[in-house]
Amino acid sequence: MSVNKNKLYWMHSFISLALMFGFGFLPPIEPITAMGMKVLGAFLGLLYGWMFIELGWPSLFGVLALSMSGCMTMDQILVAGIGSSTFSLVLFMLIFAALVDSVGGCQYIATYCITRKWTAGRPWLFITLFLFANGFSRKKCRCYACRVLKRTSCNLCRIKNSIFHHINILFRQDVKSCSN
Repeated sequence: MSVNKNKLYWMHSFISLALMFGFGFLPPIEPITAMGMKVLGAFLGLLYGWMFIELGWPSLFGVLALSMSGCMTMDQILVAGIGSSTFSLVLFMLIFAALVDSVGGCQYIATYCITRKWTAGRPWLFITLFLFANGFSRKKCRCYACRVLKRTSCNLCRIKNSIFHHINILFRQDVKSCSN
């Protein structure tokens, strides 16, 4: 079985690299220029690599393919990608989210939410308010960087998973007490 997975991995890798570096040699379609074909090939190869391989090395080869397309130099790509304020904002928010999770902040918030009086016996009310709060917090923030941060920091997802873990433990205790 691992031999088949290994062959599949190398096949997907070849297809991704062929799209990144070989798509630009195709004759351009009417509105697209030759450089546009190279950039499109890098984009399609990245998408294919992200979907079927992983995120790491296809991203590095995608940056290399973009720089080889002539659209941007490597310096311009790095300044546009890593030098932007959005990158540093996301990086430090991810570090902060990991810190909050490592000290048990998500566990504390989940325990606090699930032990309130208004949640006792009303799971659908709790779930509805939880999802409403998630949606409301995303709608109130209009800036794109904040929306990206809310998706990538995933503290809300960790809190949700912790809540479901508590509910599962409580459910198992109830089932054990009913069976005795």
